[in-house]
Parts: sequence; structure tokens; C-alpha cells
Amino acid sequence: MKKIKTEAIIKIYFFSAIIIIIVGLASTSLFLYKNFYQTIIHSQKIKILKNEILVERIDMDLYDKVIENLDKKKEISMENLSALKNPFESIEE
Repeated sequence: MKKIKTEAIIKIYFFSAIIIIIVGLASTSLFLYKNFYQTIIHSQKIKILKNEILVERIDMDLYDKVIENLDKKKEISMENLSALKNPFESIEE
């Protein structure tokens, strides 16, 4: 009778060891895939994208001139306002 129990226990240990090994291999594979393989793929994509980026230098003098012109256009001079006609007044001839 003791042989039957020990054989059953050995089978249970054997199958549990196989399951533990399979789970360990699966988790190791998942870890390697996420942390190494995907990182290598992302770095290759970054290298490809860096080659596609057009590097353009900004002409700061031209930028400053454009900003100055925009600021001048935003300013309203009071001299020109007095010369404007009132659109709500009736036209008398």
C-alpha cells in the first residue's frame, strides 16, 4: 500500500514540477520579449525616424523682423481713428 501512495506522490510532484518549469519558461520568455526584443525594435524605429527628420535652421533675424511687423500692425494709432467716418450717421448731401 505504501508503494501506491509514493508512486502517486511522485507523479504529482513530477507534474507539478513540469507545470512550474513551463510557467517559468513562459514568464522568462515574456520578460525577454518585453524588455529586450521590443526595446531593440523601438531603437531601430527611432534610428529610421531620425534619418527622416529634416533639420532646419531658423533665421532668427527674419523671425524678429516678422514679430516686430506683427506688433506694429496690432498697434492702433489715435490719429487715424479721428479721420474715420461714423458709419451710423446719415449721409447728407
